[in-house]
Amino acid sequence: MNADNRLSLTGREPSLGRESSTRRTGREPGLGTDAAVRNLLAALHEGEEGLRWNVARELGRIGDPRAVPGLLEALYSPDLRLGRYAAWALGAIGDVSAVPGLLSALHNLNARLREVAAWALGRIGDSRAVPDLREALRDHSPLVRRAAAEALGRIEDRRAVPALLKATGDHDRNVRRVSVEALGRIGDPRAVPGLLELLQDPDRDVRWAAAWALGRIGDPAVPGLQEARRSADREVRRAAGWAIRWMQESPRAMSGS
Repeated sequence: MNADNRLSLTGREPSLGRESSTRRTGREPGLGTDAAVRNLLAALHEGEEGLRWNVARELGRIGDPRAVPGLLEALYSPDLRLGRYAAWALGAIGDVSAVPGLLSALHNLNARLREVAAWALGRIGDSRAVPDLREALRDHSPLVRRAAAEALGRIEDRRAVPALLKATGDHDRNVRRVSVEALGRIGDPRAVPGLLELLQDPDRDVRWAAAWALGRIGDPAVPGLQEARRSADREVRRAAGWAIRWMQESPRAMSGS
């Protein structure tokens, strides 16, 4: 059984909603040119509603940092869908200058915008986002909590470990699972006792994610995994055995590659 297939830290993107059927910009110049970026930015603020959504997405796909100021302006638009598309585009571009604006969006009243902002901060990977993302693990929306956990796993900052350990007790199984995966990405041995307990989580995917995370942490997890292999619970024994075998057969996993 391959637990890797159950992991979500592989670029999962939040849902932005159905794209408009409106044509994006009519006849577009070559992507990545100065003219293309200028024309798209003009359409971002002057076009009709559906066009603006698609223009924001297109700017993210191009990935040109020159679009960041215009997208930050769109992030604060009264059109919340445009704000979500702008947040997604800022994450796709990955420029650190977008971090302050996205941190502000992480506290927006709209949960869907907070979710995409958390995702975008994870894509950028700047450690300045860690305190706010830790706070977002307590958000009332499970989608925001899940996105924050995934973002913290991408940033791989050990300051997030205590908050992620607490999030492994979340009532939402997806939040628990992604928090476990984030701990595996960070690889801090402090997480080992909590992850060993999660080999008994009622959700199968959480159990296998815990095994994967323990395998990522490596040697500090071995004594606990060996003890878990003697558990009376068959599923715990299977997960612990898989983690040990994976460590033995996949040494590159220890470095997170």
